[in-house]
Amino acid sequence: TGAYSFNMSGAEIPRGKAFASTTQVRANLFLNHGGVSGAGSTSNAIIYLLTGTYDILVQWASDSSTIEIVVNGTVQASISTASSGMATTNTWYSLGINVKADATTGWVSFYVDGVQKLTWTGNTGSAITGVYFYGRNTATTWVGQAYFDDFCVDDTVGEADAAPPSPRWDPQAING
Repeated sequence: TGAYSFNMSGAEIPRGKAFASTTQVRANLFLNHGGVSGAGSTSNAIIYLLTGTYDILVQWASDSSTIEIVVNGTVQASISTASSGMATTNTWYSLGINVKADATTGWVSFYVDGVQKLTWTGNTGSAITGVYFYGRNTATTWVGQAYFDDFCVDDTVGEADAAPPSPRWDPQAING
């Protein structure tokens, strides 16, 4: 309710949803940030964290000003914050992720306002057991302010990689 659901200031741990094992999920949320900065390579803000066989992250790396896909502890793809389409502060962005867990044909794709900005294919493990957002990647706190809203996750097993639908909730009339 109000202007946002979660207000993060750099010290919080991730929030989200654990579930029974699956091999494909997509998620979407809205983010409004005041910028991210920090001291050193460990001052990273989590945009998405997927748990399972491997941890899969989409993170804002404050030391390099990049948005990164990290699979099993290794940066697999990155883009400059300036090129990500989400560099302007105090603006709401729809951020989506689509992940397929597979030892050879897995993928991780990150979307900003419905446009794919990062993608990687390869070994993403064999299972996904949770999707989280909102928080720091390590014990080191980053400097910044972020607001998150309208987080949603769905099981998309068997679907092609595509932008997740917008998480905006439209009121529905109830007949009865």
